[in-house]
Amino acid sequence: IKLQCSICWEDFVLSESVRQLPCKHLYHTPCIVPWLEL
Repeated sequence: IKLQCSICWEDFVLSESVRQLPCKHLYHTPCIVPWLEL
């Protein structure tokens, strides 16, 4: 199974910073933080 960020659609790599929201979805930290700061 390949996991992808739903914002940029790139696959996650083990060395990347990832954020999990309460809904259990995973995103690259640089992708989701701007949305959370709105």
